[in-house]
Formats: sequence, structure tokens, C-alpha cells
Amino acid sequence: MNRPIRRHYKTVAGPAPVVHDVDLQIHDGAIRGHIDGDARSFDARLLRRLEGGSEIAVVLDGVRSRAIVLRVGDQVHIWINGRAHRFQAVTPRPGGDVAGADQGDPFAASPMTGVVRRVLVAPGDAVKAGATLFVVEAMKMEFSVTAPRDVVVDDVRATEGTRVDIQQVVITFRSPTAPPGAGAPA
Repeated sequence: MNRPIRRHYKTVAGPAPVVHDVDLQIHDGAIRGHIDGDARSFDARLLRRLEGGSEIAVVLDGVRSRAIVLRVGDQVHIWINGRAHRFQAVTPRPGGDVAGADQGDPFAASPMTGVVRRVLVAPGDAVKAGATLFVVEAMKMEFSVTAPRDVVVDDVRATEGTRVDIQQVVITFRSPTAPPGAGAPA
């Protein structure tokens, strides 16, 4: 398989989003190209397919790591070496659209099937962009789900210890200027 990837992604968490220019060529598991203008070359091998993504083995500079990569719409979640990274596409996939920050979903969903380990917010809480809302554990890894923008929590639909499915809504919220319950899914 030979497939080019040319997109711009911005980091989702953190105080100031950073945009990365990604220009990669995938050919039979070997990935070559540029990230932010720096030449990169590494091997990635599929270990197993997951619902919504893959577990892959990555060899970079002679060091082998395992990573879990999930794509949900135009967001990419990557868990590698004990760290979670989340990126939002700035340029759309061919035939797709990228929603603006103001048009984001009024909820936070589980990125994987797993167990809710921590819930760090309650209804009525004002939460800043990038702050952790809840943590899901799957396959002995913890995944922090953060607020995509400044929000006010409307509802918490899972408690600690609850099993959740991939894309199950765990927390609903609204913008700080919207009335309670505005836009939350039923």
C-alpha cells in the first residue's frame, strides 16, 4: 500500500494550541516524510485492529514502542510511551469538513471501550479548555479526556467504576454563555 498524507494538525490540550505540518508517505508499513519541515523516517507495523483504530509497533531511531492510534472524525488520539496526545485536523481529509472550534460537540465521549477510573468534574462546574474531565482505563492504559474549550458541565453520565463503550457520552456541557441544557444530546 502506498498512501500520501498531507494535513495540518493542531494540538488539542495545553494552554496554546500548536499547529504541525504533516507530510508523510506510507509504503508497506514504512513511513517517510516531514513533520514541521524535519525529515522523519520510521517503521510502523500493525499489531492488531481496534474498534476505531489500531495498535501498532513503531521503531524510531532503533527504539521500539507500542502505540494506540484512534481517529474520531477529524481528531486523532495517540497513546505512546505512557503519554496521551490529541490532535485536531486543521485541513480536512479529502471529501471531509473540519468543524470550527465554536461548532464542537456539546459533550465528551469515551475514546475507547473501558472503565471510568476518575471523574474530575460535577454539574455546574466551569472548566477551562484543556482541563481533564474524566479518565478511562483500557488495556492497562489510562486515557484522559479533556475539555475542548471553556465549558460549563451540564451532566455527568458515568461514575467511577462504570464500564463505557467507545464513543459513549460521559459528560455533557455548554459554552459559558449558553443557557443550561443547550445543545446536549439526549
